[in-house]
Amino acid sequence: MTDSAVSVFIDTNCFIQLRDLKDLPWQDMFPGSPSIEIVITPIIVDELDRMKNDGRERLRTRSRAALKLIELASDAPDMRLLLRDAPVLLTMRVVGGIQFDWAAYPQLDHSSNDDRLVASALAFPAAGQAALVSYDTGPLIRARAHNLKAKKPSADWELPDENTEINRENAKLRRENEDLRAQRPSIDLSFKNGRHENGTLRLRAPLLPPLNADLVAELAREMVSKNPPHGLGAADNTASFMSARRGYSSYTIDKYETDYDAFVAGAQPWFAQLHECIRATRRNPRIEIEAANRSAVTAHNFLLSYRGPGDAILITSEMTASGYGAMVRTPTAPKKPKTGDQEEMDRIRTMVNVGGANDPRDPTSFYWQDRPSPDDPYASLLCHEFRARESYEGCFWLYLHETLPYAGTIVISASATNLSAPVNLEAQLNVFEESASWTDADVLAELDDWIADRIRAAHNV
Repeated sequence: MTDSAVSVFIDTNCFIQLRDLKDLPWQDMFPGSPSIEIVITPIIVDELDRMKNDGRERLRTRSRAALKLIELASDAPDMRLLLRDAPVLLTMRVVGGIQFDWAAYPQLDHSSNDDRLVASALAFPAAGQAALVSYDTGPLIRARAHNLKAKKPSADWELPDENTEINRENAKLRRENEDLRAQRPSIDLSFKNGRHENGTLRLRAPLLPPLNADLVAELAREMVSKNPPHGLGAADNTASFMSARRGYSSYTIDKYETDYDAFVAGAQPWFAQLHECIRATRRNPRIEIEAANRSAVTAHNFLLSYRGPGDAILITSEMTASGYGAMVRTPTAPKKPKTGDQEEMDRIRTMVNVGGANDPRDPTSFYWQDRPSPDDPYASLLCHEFRARESYEGCFWLYLHETLPYAGTIVISASATNLSAPVNLEAQLNVFEESASWTDADVLAELDDWIADRIRAAHNV
Protein backbone atom coordinates (compact mmCIF):
# COMPACT_ATOMS: atom_id res chain seq x y z
CA MET A 1 0.00 0.00 0.00
CA THR A 2 1.18 3.60 -0.65
CA ASP A 3 -0.05 6.89 0.73
CA SER A 4 1.84 9.21 -1.68
CA ALA A 5 1.05 10.60 -5.12
CA VAL A 6 1.94 8.49 -8.14
CA SER A 7 3.22 9.74 -11.50
CA VAL A 8 2.12 7.24 -14.14
CA PHE A 9 3.92 6.85 -17.48
CA ILE A 10 1.70 4.96 -19.94
CA ASP A 11 2.92 3.89 -23.34
CA THR A 12 1.28 4.75 -26.66
CA ASN A 13 -0.34 1.35 -26.93
CA CYS A 14 -2.32 2.05 -23.76
CA PHE A 15 -3.74 5.20 -25.31
CA ILE A 16 -5.01 3.07 -28.18
CA GLN A 17 -6.27 0.05 -26.21
CA LEU A 18 -7.56 1.51 -22.94
CA ARG A 19 -11.03 2.88 -22.45
CA ASP A 20 -11.38 6.56 -21.47
CA LEU A 21 -8.59 7.32 -19.02
CA LYS A 22 -10.73 9.43 -16.71
CA ASP A 23 -13.24 6.59 -16.24
CA LEU A 24 -10.75 3.85 -15.34
CA PRO A 25 -10.38 2.74 -11.67
CA TRP A 26 -6.75 3.91 -11.21
CA GLN A 27 -7.24 3.74 -7.45
CA ASP A 28 -7.49 -0.06 -7.77
CA MET A 29 -4.08 -0.20 -9.50
CA PHE A 30 -2.50 2.18 -6.96
CA PRO A 31 -4.46 1.69 -3.74
CA GLY A 32 -3.96 4.32 -1.04
CA SER A 33 -2.63 7.02 -3.39
CA PRO A 34 -4.47 10.30 -2.82
CA SER A 35 -3.61 11.57 -6.30
CA ILE A 36 -2.49 10.10 -9.60
CA GLU A 37 -1.04 12.08 -12.48
CA ILE A 38 -0.64 10.65 -15.98
CA VAL A 39 2.62 12.01 -17.36
CA ILE A 40 2.87 12.70 -21.10
CA THR A 41 6.38 12.86 -22.59
CA PRO A 42 7.42 13.97 -26.09
CA ILE A 43 7.92 10.31 -27.02
CA ILE A 44 4.18 9.65 -26.65
CA VAL A 45 3.19 12.80 -28.55
CA ASP A 46 5.50 11.91 -31.47
CA GLU A 47 4.15 8.35 -31.76
CA LEU A 48 0.52 9.46 -31.59
CA ASP A 49 1.21 12.14 -34.17
CA ARG A 50 2.48 9.48 -36.60
CA MET A 51 -0.55 7.27 -35.95
CA LYS A 52 -3.19 9.96 -36.54
CA ASN A 53 -3.04 9.37 -40.33
CA ASP A 54 -2.85 5.57 -40.19
CA GLY A 55 -5.01 3.61 -42.65
CA ARG A 56 -6.66 1.67 -39.84
CA GLU A 57 -9.72 3.55 -38.73
CA ARG A 58 -9.65 2.62 -35.06
CA LEU A 59 -5.94 3.46 -34.66
CA ARG A 60 -6.43 6.76 -36.49
CA THR A 61 -9.51 7.74 -34.45
CA ARG A 62 -8.02 6.82 -31.08
CA SER A 63 -4.73 8.63 -31.83
CA ARG A 64 -6.52 11.84 -32.73
CA ALA A 65 -8.71 11.64 -29.63
CA ALA A 66 -5.60 11.17 -27.42
CA LEU A 67 -3.81 14.10 -29.05
CA LYS A 68 -6.86 16.30 -28.52
CA LEU A 69 -6.86 15.48 -24.81
CA ILE A 70 -3.09 16.05 -24.53
CA GLU A 71 -3.45 19.40 -26.30
CA LEU A 72 -6.04 20.46 -23.69
CA ALA A 73 -3.60 19.50 -20.96
CA SER A 74 -0.74 21.42 -22.61
CA ASP A 75 -2.89 24.56 -22.62
CA ALA A 76 -3.91 24.24 -18.94
CA PRO A 77 -2.14 26.06 -16.07
CA ASP A 78 1.18 24.34 -15.30
CA MET A 79 0.33 22.05 -18.28
CA ARG A 80 -1.76 19.97 -15.89
CA LEU A 81 -5.40 19.05 -16.73
CA LEU A 82 -7.91 17.89 -14.14
CA LEU A 83 -9.55 14.67 -15.30
CA ARG A 84 -11.57 13.97 -12.14
CA ASP A 85 -11.39 14.71 -8.44
CA ALA A 86 -12.93 11.58 -6.91
CA PRO A 87 -12.49 8.94 -5.64
CA VAL A 88 -8.88 10.11 -6.13
CA LEU A 89 -7.51 13.22 -7.75
CA LEU A 90 -6.67 12.29 -11.36
CA THR A 91 -4.76 14.70 -13.59
CA MET A 92 -2.84 14.67 -16.87
CA ARG A 93 0.48 16.48 -17.04
CA VAL A 94 2.53 17.29 -20.14
CA VAL A 95 6.31 17.53 -19.66
CA GLY A 96 9.22 18.44 -21.90
CA GLY A 97 12.35 16.44 -22.43
CA ILE A 98 13.74 14.79 -19.30
CA GLN A 99 17.52 14.68 -18.81
CA PHE A 100 18.80 11.14 -18.38
CA ASP A 101 22.26 9.68 -17.83
CA TRP A 102 22.31 6.88 -20.38
CA ALA A 103 25.83 5.87 -19.41
CA ALA A 104 24.58 4.89 -15.97
CA TYR A 105 22.06 2.49 -17.48
CA PRO A 106 23.90 0.52 -20.21
CA GLN A 107 21.04 -2.02 -20.39
CA LEU A 108 18.74 0.62 -21.88
CA ASP A 109 18.86 1.49 -25.60
CA HIS A 110 18.52 5.20 -26.46
CA SER A 111 17.13 4.34 -29.91
CA SER A 112 14.21 2.34 -28.46
CA ASN A 113 11.08 4.32 -27.65
CA ASP A 114 10.11 1.75 -25.01
CA ASP A 115 13.49 2.20 -23.28
CA ARG A 116 13.25 6.00 -23.57
CA LEU A 117 9.86 5.83 -21.79
CA VAL A 118 11.42 3.71 -19.01
CA ALA A 119 14.30 6.21 -18.80
CA SER A 120 11.86 9.13 -18.48
CA ALA A 121 10.15 7.42 -15.55
CA LEU A 122 13.52 6.70 -13.87
CA ALA A 123 14.72 10.30 -14.27
CA PHE A 124 11.44 11.96 -13.31
CA PRO A 125 11.54 14.12 -10.15
CA ALA A 126 10.34 12.12 -7.13
CA ALA A 127 11.24 9.02 -9.09
CA GLY A 128 10.41 6.81 -6.16
CA GLN A 129 6.70 7.49 -6.83
CA ALA A 130 6.87 7.04 -10.62
CA ALA A 131 5.29 4.01 -12.26
CA LEU A 132 5.16 2.53 -15.73
CA VAL A 133 1.89 1.14 -17.14
CA SER A 134 2.05 -0.95 -20.30
CA TYR A 135 0.57 -3.99 -22.00
CA ASP A 136 3.98 -4.86 -23.51
CA THR A 137 6.15 -7.37 -21.68
CA GLY A 138 9.53 -5.82 -22.61
CA PRO A 139 9.06 -2.39 -21.00
CA LEU A 140 7.50 -3.98 -17.90
CA ILE A 141 10.50 -6.29 -17.38
CA ARG A 142 13.09 -3.54 -17.96
CA ALA A 143 11.30 -1.17 -15.61
CA ARG A 144 11.14 -3.74 -12.82
CA ALA A 145 14.82 -4.63 -13.37
CA HIS A 146 15.61 -1.01 -12.48
CA ASN A 147 13.39 -1.04 -9.36
CA LEU A 148 10.65 0.96 -11.05
CA LYS A 149 7.01 0.15 -10.25
CA ALA A 150 5.45 -1.45 -13.37
CA LYS A 151 1.83 -2.43 -13.86
CA LYS A 152 -0.14 -4.17 -16.57
CA PRO A 153 -3.81 -3.07 -16.88
CA SER A 154 -6.45 -5.74 -16.39
CA ALA A 155 -8.36 -7.04 -19.41
CA ASP A 156 -11.57 -5.25 -18.41
CA TRP A 157 -9.77 -1.91 -18.87
CA GLU A 158 -9.44 -2.59 -22.58
CA LEU A 159 -11.76 -1.55 -25.36
CA PRO A 160 -13.65 -4.42 -27.00
CA ASP A 161 -11.65 -6.27 -29.61
CA GLU A 162 -11.77 -4.40 -32.90
CA ASN A 163 -13.01 -7.47 -34.74
CA THR A 164 -15.78 -7.78 -32.16
CA GLU A 165 -16.86 -4.23 -32.92
CA ILE A 166 -16.80 -4.91 -36.65
CA ASN A 167 -18.77 -8.11 -36.19
CA ARG A 168 -21.26 -6.29 -33.99
CA GLU A 169 -21.66 -3.56 -36.61
CA ASN A 170 -22.04 -6.14 -39.36
CA ALA A 171 -24.65 -7.98 -37.30
CA LYS A 172 -26.50 -4.70 -36.80
CA LEU A 173 -26.45 -4.04 -40.54
CA ARG A 174 -27.67 -7.57 -41.23
CA ARG A 175 -30.56 -7.10 -38.81
CA GLU A 176 -31.44 -3.80 -40.43
CA ASN A 177 -31.36 -5.42 -43.86
CA GLU A 178 -33.50 -8.29 -42.63
CA ASP A 179 -35.99 -5.84 -41.14
CA LEU A 180 -36.07 -3.95 -44.42
CA ARG A 181 -36.57 -7.14 -46.41
CA ALA A 182 -39.36 -8.16 -44.06
CA GLN A 183 -41.21 -5.01 -45.08
CA ARG A 184 -40.79 -5.57 -48.83
CA PRO A 185 -41.64 -8.44 -51.17
CA SER A 186 -38.95 -10.73 -52.53
CA ILE A 187 -39.49 -11.84 -56.14
CA ASP A 188 -37.77 -14.70 -57.96
CA LEU A 189 -37.94 -15.15 -61.74
CA SER A 190 -36.97 -18.35 -63.51
CA PHE A 191 -37.30 -20.20 -66.81
CA LYS A 192 -39.26 -23.45 -66.60
CA ASN A 193 -38.29 -25.11 -69.86
CA GLY A 194 -35.15 -25.58 -71.90
CA ARG A 195 -31.61 -25.60 -70.51
CA HIS A 196 -30.76 -22.35 -68.72
CA GLU A 197 -27.07 -22.17 -67.84
CA ASN A 198 -24.58 -19.32 -67.59
CA GLY A 199 -27.01 -16.77 -68.96
CA THR A 200 -28.00 -18.86 -71.99
CA LEU A 201 -31.40 -20.49 -72.58
CA ARG A 202 -31.07 -23.36 -75.04
CA LEU A 203 -34.21 -24.69 -76.79
CA ARG A 204 -34.11 -27.30 -79.50
CA ALA A 205 -36.29 -27.98 -82.49
CA PRO A 206 -36.29 -31.81 -82.60
CA LEU A 207 -35.59 -33.57 -85.90
CA LEU A 208 -37.76 -36.71 -85.76
CA PRO A 209 -38.27 -39.62 -88.15
CA PRO A 210 -41.85 -40.19 -89.39
CA LEU A 211 -43.97 -42.44 -87.22
CA ASN A 212 -44.29 -46.06 -88.30
CA ALA A 213 -47.16 -46.46 -90.82
CA ASP A 214 -48.92 -49.07 -88.65
CA LEU A 215 -48.70 -46.74 -85.62
CA VAL A 216 -50.05 -43.88 -87.71
CA ALA A 217 -53.08 -45.97 -88.73
CA GLU A 218 -53.62 -47.13 -85.14
CA LEU A 219 -53.47 -43.57 -83.77
CA ALA A 220 -55.84 -42.30 -86.44
CA ARG A 221 -58.39 -45.03 -85.69
CA GLU A 222 -58.20 -44.33 -81.94
CA MET A 223 -58.63 -40.60 -82.44
CA VAL A 224 -61.78 -41.20 -84.52
CA SER A 225 -63.12 -43.71 -82.00
CA LYS A 226 -62.62 -41.19 -79.20
CA ASN A 227 -64.72 -38.71 -81.17
CA PRO A 228 -67.76 -40.55 -82.60
CA PRO A 229 -70.25 -38.53 -84.68
CA HIS A 230 -73.33 -37.02 -83.06
CA GLY A 231 -76.68 -38.16 -84.37
CA LEU A 232 -78.67 -35.05 -85.32
CA GLY A 233 -81.79 -36.78 -86.66
CA ALA A 234 -83.88 -35.49 -89.52
CA ALA A 235 -83.88 -31.85 -90.59
CA ASP A 236 -86.66 -29.60 -89.28
CA ASN A 237 -87.48 -27.12 -92.05
CA THR A 238 -91.11 -26.49 -91.05
CA ALA A 239 -90.62 -23.56 -88.66
CA SER A 240 -91.55 -20.11 -89.97
CA PHE A 241 -89.62 -16.91 -89.29
CA MET A 242 -92.01 -15.92 -86.47
CA SER A 243 -92.12 -19.31 -84.73
CA ALA A 244 -89.70 -20.99 -82.36
CA ARG A 245 -87.14 -23.02 -84.30
CA ARG A 246 -86.73 -26.22 -82.36
CA GLY A 247 -84.74 -28.60 -84.60
CA TYR A 248 -81.75 -28.60 -86.93
CA SER A 249 -81.97 -27.14 -90.36
CA SER A 250 -80.78 -29.19 -93.31
CA TYR A 251 -77.93 -26.71 -93.73
CA THR A 252 -76.76 -27.28 -90.15
CA ILE A 253 -76.87 -31.05 -90.56
CA ASP A 254 -75.05 -31.00 -93.92
CA LYS A 255 -72.33 -28.71 -92.56
CA TYR A 256 -71.78 -30.86 -89.49
CA GLU A 257 -71.54 -34.07 -91.53
CA THR A 258 -69.14 -32.44 -94.00
CA ASP A 259 -66.93 -31.16 -91.18
CA TYR A 260 -66.94 -34.54 -89.46
CA ASP A 261 -65.98 -36.35 -92.70
CA ALA A 262 -63.08 -33.92 -93.09
CA PHE A 263 -61.98 -34.70 -89.51
CA VAL A 264 -61.98 -38.46 -90.24
CA ALA A 265 -60.19 -38.04 -93.55
CA GLY A 266 -57.52 -35.79 -92.02
CA ALA A 267 -56.68 -37.98 -89.03
CA GLN A 268 -54.18 -40.28 -90.71
CA PRO A 269 -52.38 -37.58 -92.77
CA TRP A 270 -51.99 -35.51 -89.59
CA PHE A 271 -50.21 -38.32 -87.74
CA ALA A 272 -48.11 -39.07 -90.82
CA GLN A 273 -46.81 -35.48 -90.74
CA LEU A 274 -46.62 -35.15 -86.94
CA HIS A 275 -42.81 -35.16 -86.96
CA GLU A 276 -42.79 -32.09 -89.23
CA CYS A 277 -45.47 -30.43 -87.14
CA ILE A 278 -43.37 -30.78 -83.97
CA ARG A 279 -40.26 -29.49 -85.71
CA ALA A 280 -42.10 -26.45 -87.05
CA THR A 281 -43.67 -25.81 -83.66
CA ARG A 282 -40.44 -25.96 -81.75
CA ARG A 283 -38.55 -23.76 -84.17
CA ASN A 284 -40.91 -21.02 -82.98
CA PRO A 285 -40.16 -21.62 -79.31
CA ARG A 286 -42.43 -21.39 -76.31
CA ILE A 287 -40.77 -19.69 -73.33
CA GLU A 288 -42.16 -20.85 -69.99
CA ILE A 289 -41.47 -18.66 -66.95
CA GLU A 290 -42.33 -18.56 -63.26
CA ALA A 291 -42.61 -15.53 -61.00
CA ALA A 292 -42.66 -16.35 -57.29
CA ASN A 293 -43.22 -14.10 -54.30
CA ARG A 294 -40.97 -15.76 -51.72
CA SER A 295 -41.71 -13.23 -48.98
CA ALA A 296 -44.49 -12.74 -46.44
CA VAL A 297 -45.39 -9.39 -48.04
CA THR A 298 -47.87 -8.72 -50.86
CA ALA A 299 -46.34 -7.07 -53.94
CA HIS A 300 -48.60 -4.17 -54.86
CA ASN A 301 -49.23 -3.27 -58.52
CA PHE A 302 -46.97 -6.10 -59.59
CA LEU A 303 -45.92 -5.71 -63.22
CA LEU A 304 -44.47 -8.69 -65.10
CA SER A 305 -43.09 -7.87 -68.52
CA TYR A 306 -41.62 -9.83 -71.43
CA ARG A 307 -39.29 -8.46 -74.07
CA GLY A 308 -38.17 -10.59 -76.97
CA PRO A 309 -35.55 -9.99 -79.65
CA GLY A 310 -36.34 -7.17 -82.06
CA ASP A 311 -36.28 -9.53 -85.06
CA ALA A 312 -38.98 -11.86 -83.64
CA ILE A 313 -42.72 -11.57 -83.13
CA LEU A 314 -43.84 -11.95 -79.53
CA ILE A 315 -47.02 -14.03 -79.12
CA THR A 316 -48.94 -14.29 -75.86
CA SER A 317 -52.10 -16.25 -76.69
CA GLU A 318 -52.57 -19.88 -77.68
CA MET A 319 -54.94 -18.96 -80.49
CA THR A 320 -52.41 -16.61 -82.08
CA ALA A 321 -49.59 -19.09 -81.48
CA SER A 322 -51.62 -21.78 -83.24
CA GLY A 323 -52.17 -19.48 -86.18
CA TYR A 324 -48.43 -18.94 -86.48
CA GLY A 325 -47.78 -22.68 -86.26
CA ALA A 326 -46.14 -22.34 -82.86
CA MET A 327 -48.31 -24.99 -81.18
CA VAL A 328 -49.10 -28.63 -81.80
CA ARG A 329 -52.91 -28.74 -82.00
CA THR A 330 -54.41 -32.18 -82.21
CA PRO A 331 -57.32 -32.24 -84.70
CA THR A 332 -60.70 -32.11 -82.97
CA ALA A 333 -64.01 -33.38 -84.19
CA PRO A 334 -66.65 -30.74 -84.86
CA LYS A 335 -68.82 -29.95 -81.87
CA LYS A 336 -72.45 -30.95 -81.86
CA PRO A 337 -74.29 -27.97 -83.31
CA LYS A 338 -77.02 -26.15 -81.42
CA THR A 339 -80.63 -26.27 -82.38
CA GLY A 340 -82.42 -23.12 -83.27
CA ASP A 341 -84.09 -23.14 -79.87
CA GLN A 342 -80.71 -23.38 -78.11
CA GLU A 343 -79.31 -20.54 -80.16
CA GLU A 344 -82.28 -18.39 -79.22
CA MET A 345 -81.71 -19.13 -75.51
CA ASP A 346 -78.03 -18.18 -75.88
CA ARG A 347 -79.03 -14.82 -77.33
CA ILE A 348 -81.36 -14.19 -74.40
CA ARG A 349 -78.65 -15.06 -71.85
CA THR A 350 -76.21 -12.75 -73.61
CA MET A 351 -78.64 -9.82 -73.34
CA VAL A 352 -79.33 -10.56 -69.65
CA ASN A 353 -75.64 -10.82 -68.75
CA VAL A 354 -74.41 -7.88 -70.80
CA GLY A 355 -73.77 -5.83 -67.65
CA GLY A 356 -71.23 -8.34 -66.35
CA ALA A 357 -68.51 -6.84 -68.53
CA ASN A 358 -68.19 -3.96 -66.05
CA ASP A 359 -67.71 -6.15 -62.98
CA PRO A 360 -64.54 -5.25 -61.04
CA ARG A 361 -61.45 -7.37 -61.67
CA ASP A 362 -60.13 -9.82 -59.13
CA PRO A 363 -57.17 -7.91 -57.59
CA THR A 364 -55.14 -11.13 -57.33
CA SER A 365 -55.51 -12.07 -61.02
CA PHE A 366 -53.10 -11.23 -63.82
CA TYR A 367 -54.37 -9.36 -66.86
CA TRP A 368 -52.71 -7.75 -69.83
CA GLN A 369 -51.63 -4.17 -69.48
CA ASP A 370 -49.67 -4.12 -72.76
CA ARG A 371 -50.32 -6.67 -75.45
CA PRO A 372 -47.57 -7.27 -78.01
CA SER A 373 -47.81 -6.11 -81.59
CA PRO A 374 -45.93 -7.38 -84.66
CA ASP A 375 -43.82 -4.20 -84.53
CA ASP A 376 -42.97 -4.26 -80.82
CA PRO A 377 -41.90 -7.52 -79.12
CA TYR A 378 -42.95 -6.30 -75.67
CA ALA A 379 -45.83 -7.27 -73.40
CA SER A 380 -46.70 -6.80 -69.73
CA LEU A 381 -49.11 -8.30 -67.23
CA LEU A 382 -50.45 -6.49 -64.17
CA CYS A 383 -51.58 -7.96 -60.85
CA HIS A 384 -52.76 -5.47 -58.25
CA GLU A 385 -52.04 -7.82 -55.34
CA PHE A 386 -49.42 -10.51 -55.92
CA ARG A 387 -49.90 -12.22 -52.58
CA ALA A 388 -47.23 -13.57 -50.25
CA ARG A 389 -45.93 -17.09 -51.03
CA GLU A 390 -47.84 -17.12 -54.33
CA SER A 391 -46.40 -17.99 -57.72
CA TYR A 392 -47.47 -17.36 -61.29
CA GLU A 393 -46.55 -19.52 -64.27
CA GLY A 394 -46.91 -18.04 -67.71
CA CYS A 395 -45.57 -18.47 -71.18
CA PHE A 396 -45.10 -16.69 -74.48
CA TRP A 397 -43.99 -17.70 -77.94
CA LEU A 398 -41.51 -16.24 -80.37
CA TYR A 399 -42.14 -16.43 -84.09
CA LEU A 400 -38.71 -16.46 -85.70
CA HIS A 401 -38.21 -15.31 -89.25
CA GLU A 402 -34.62 -16.57 -89.48
CA THR A 403 -33.42 -20.08 -90.15
CA LEU A 404 -31.91 -22.09 -87.32
CA PRO A 405 -29.69 -21.91 -85.38
CA TYR A 406 -30.99 -18.66 -83.95
CA ALA A 407 -29.61 -16.35 -81.23
CA GLY A 408 -31.26 -13.38 -79.58
CA THR A 409 -31.78 -11.80 -76.16
CA ILE A 410 -34.91 -12.13 -74.05
CA VAL A 411 -35.59 -10.21 -70.84
CA ILE A 412 -38.19 -10.92 -68.15
CA SER A 413 -38.72 -8.09 -65.65
CA ALA A 414 -40.74 -7.70 -62.47
CA SER A 415 -41.53 -4.51 -60.56
CA ALA A 416 -43.93 -3.38 -57.85
CA THR A 417 -44.63 -0.16 -56.00
CA ASN A 418 -43.20 -1.63 -52.78
CA LEU A 419 -40.33 -3.55 -54.39
CA SER A 420 -36.97 -1.97 -53.58
CA ALA A 421 -35.71 -2.44 -57.15
CA PRO A 422 -36.90 -4.18 -60.34
CA VAL A 423 -35.94 -7.83 -60.76
CA ASN A 424 -34.60 -8.85 -64.17
CA LEU A 425 -34.04 -12.25 -65.72
CA GLU A 426 -32.07 -11.97 -68.95
CA ALA A 427 -30.85 -14.74 -71.19
CA GLN A 428 -29.26 -15.26 -74.55
CA LEU A 429 -31.78 -17.43 -76.38
CA ASN A 430 -30.29 -20.19 -78.51
CA VAL A 431 -32.71 -22.17 -80.72
CA PHE A 432 -31.17 -25.02 -82.65
CA GLU A 433 -32.16 -28.16 -84.54
CA GLU A 434 -31.06 -31.54 -83.24
CA SER A 435 -31.86 -35.16 -83.93
CA ALA A 436 -34.33 -36.52 -81.38
CA SER A 437 -36.22 -39.62 -80.37
CA TRP A 438 -40.01 -39.92 -80.10
CA THR A 439 -39.59 -40.95 -76.47
CA ASP A 440 -37.67 -37.80 -75.48
CA ALA A 441 -39.45 -35.94 -72.70
CA ASP A 442 -39.58 -32.61 -74.51
CA VAL A 443 -41.12 -34.31 -77.58
CA LEU A 444 -43.80 -36.17 -75.63
CA ALA A 445 -44.62 -32.96 -73.73
CA GLU A 446 -45.95 -31.47 -76.97
CA LEU A 447 -48.56 -34.23 -77.36
CA ASP A 448 -51.88 -35.09 -75.79
CA ASP A 449 -51.45 -37.61 -72.99
CA TRP A 450 -53.14 -40.47 -74.80
CA ILE A 451 -50.96 -39.98 -77.90
CA ALA A 452 -47.81 -39.87 -75.76
CA ASP A 453 -48.89 -43.08 -74.00
CA ARG A 454 -49.40 -44.92 -77.32
CA ILE A 455 -46.00 -43.78 -78.60
CA ARG A 456 -44.28 -44.95 -75.40
CA ALA A 457 -46.01 -48.32 -75.67
CA ALA A 458 -44.99 -48.64 -79.34
CA HIS A 459 -41.38 -48.00 -78.36
CA ASN A 460 -41.55 -50.31 -75.32
CA VAL A 461 -41.02 -47.45 -72.86
